[in-house]
Amino acid sequence: MDIFVVESQTDTELRLRIRRLVKSLKSKVQFYPLSTQRLPDAILSLESGVCQGIVVSRELVGSINVPSLQVDEAAAYARGFNLITLSDCVAVAVNVDTLRLHSAITFATYHASYCTTFIVGCSYWTRVALFVLNRYFECFKFYVSDELFESFVSDTRALGPSISIIRVGDECATWRLGINCIVTSLCPNVQGDLDVESIYVDPSGQGSHLVLGALRATPGGTFLPLFRFETDAPSVWQDAARACSWSVVDLRHVEDIQTQEVLEQFVPFARSYSHVCTIDDLMLDAWLPPPPLVALRPSYHHRRIFCTHTLPDRHSLLDRPYTVIVNGPRYHWQKNVDVGDGIAIVVCHDGFGEFSDVLVDARGGDEVIAAGLIVGLQRLGTDELRRMKQHRPQWSDRRFLQTPYSPLSRPSLAESPENPCQSSFGLTCRAHSREVRTAVDHRINRVLGAIACDGVTIPDIKQVLKQTSGYIHGMAGLLAFLPGQSPLPKEIQIATPCSTRGAWLQLFERIRGVRSYHRWVENDYYDTVRIDKVQSVFFLPNKFVVNLRETSSESAMPVLLSQRITPLACAISYGMAFTLYPSDIKGRVLDSAFNDDYPPDWFLSAVSRKAGFNNVADERVIAPQGNCALRWRRSSGCHGMGSFYWTPLPGDGNPGIPWGGDWLWRKGLICGVPGCDHTDS
Repeated sequence: MDIFVVESQTDTELRLRIRRLVKSLKSKVQFYPLSTQRLPDAILSLESGVCQGIVVSRELVGSINVPSLQVDEAAAYARGFNLITLSDCVAVAVNVDTLRLHSAITFATYHASYCTTFIVGCSYWTRVALFVLNRYFECFKFYVSDELFESFVSDTRALGPSISIIRVGDECATWRLGINCIVTSLCPNVQGDLDVESIYVDPSGQGSHLVLGALRATPGGTFLPLFRFETDAPSVWQDAARACSWSVVDLRHVEDIQTQEVLEQFVPFARSYSHVCTIDDLMLDAWLPPPPLVALRPSYHHRRIFCTHTLPDRHSLLDRPYTVIVNGPRYHWQKNVDVGDGIAIVVCHDGFGEFSDVLVDARGGDEVIAAGLIVGLQRLGTDELRRMKQHRPQWSDRRFLQTPYSPLSRPSLAESPENPCQSSFGLTCRAHSREVRTAVDHRINRVLGAIACDGVTIPDIKQVLKQTSGYIHGMAGLLAFLPGQSPLPKEIQIATPCSTRGAWLQLFERIRGVRSYHRWVENDYYDTVRIDKVQSVFFLPNKFVVNLRETSSESAMPVLLSQRITPLACAISYGMAFTLYPSDIKGRVLDSAFNDDYPPDWFLSAVSRKAGFNNVADERVIAPQGNCALRWRRSSGCHGMGSFYWTPLPGDGNPGIPWGGDWLWRKGLICGVPGCDHTDS
């Protein structure tokens, strides 16, 4: 893999990050430094397939201008780009600092949405922060100083008419503007030697400041110091923010997304190969010439791997098989071949069995599948890949195309629970129940429609929900229980059990132009219980953000059980919407079913009764409560689960609550109290 690096001096840190990630992918990388004057020639080399990406060194971001180069929306607003990659065979400049800042904010706080922001300073990083807060966290009100007002107004016109830029002066120290987010690009030496205790004195005193006044006015918020940390000593404003219980975003604790972005495009594709649709077309010495002084007959030197399942996990069966052809070792006594470097040819077969001898032309989605197979081969272990490479072609015996047979087990559906979680809808009639179900079905399809983009449909999303036993939660999950047309949130949160994230990755890879980053979570614990394993964030072309969280257990329910806000403990699974707090929604599900202002008396009397939800629970012996180790759930008020089916399903498509609901999950945790049933007090 060849990468061009635009730099004024050798960027050792950037090279080290890329090499570390390439090593984890079991591949190789070669760097070619170049100056800004040679950038147009490098772009032509990228479009012709000579290199896999052009990376811009950090000190040059914002200072390079190529008029003929296409840029994405973030790079156009921030006036800087970090990476040049291919999109539909055309070079496009991409700003990856927006993804990096999004990752840093979500790492530091859960409450960054709908913030009133105060911006101090005007630089490249403040423009990136304004774009991220407005686009991904739905922040629309920004306060700036007098001298920076005109520049911000001219820059933010491209973001839309809903954003508000407000001029503010020294009165910010005395006014209660309700600022709960501060963005600054000023270095610590510019902030001055102000005492932290000055934020508690009279604003008219000598130590008052705009930022310190805003920190004092709001007890909590988000503080974004967007400058490079030269020392471990925090600045004055950082100490003041921590003293006021603000969440401080530290960019040092977040992995650089730039290396992930460049390696997502490292499988280039050349022109198609003209074949006659027979198995004899696999003799491709013109494309994969043998090494010199190798006296083997044609096509004997190649290595052919017949792929029927996804790699490297082999959990999902492909729609049709593919053959990956790579060059063999240089000498006949060698066994290993290099899949991470050189040329690979991917051949599409017509089908399985007797149809595997017939080759067909590639289709539109084959490019993504072929790239996934090549990446999977690179990530296989050395021993496993060596066994696959020992199959040498014998044209009289075509079994060299076969890998060891490993049939997939038949999918088993979970049996219906003894106590189904079907709500009684307040003793209403069937027509009323049908209308409520139609209304809820419409609300849920609105949520799924936000994820559906080019290449992904609503039935595809429902199928992945069924396959993974995952669910959509957060604000998007609450919309199923809210009457009317509530606005869709910009962020769609999805929880999926352990080892099921691959199905979602394959789903979002089908969307053209999607950007993403992935973070392995190691410090998110509740007492001694680890919740998250991996977090993947996808930035869709329709300006929605999908936050995918993979749990460390076989159930996705721990994510919902750890929800900090009670009304958000709602979720949408395959064919079912459920909540951990049925008493909070008993009057919401039925509101939109009547057109009259006053429902009939029989309906009001039925709704006024106790909510008719059946709890997910088994018969168990009630033991005295003690000092339970699961004290983080003691005050939640969750005593069951309410749910209802939201769509008619055919045949065997039985919906249900994901495994591990409520106390069933908590019962399996470690508790040192004898006889404790983990019942909430």
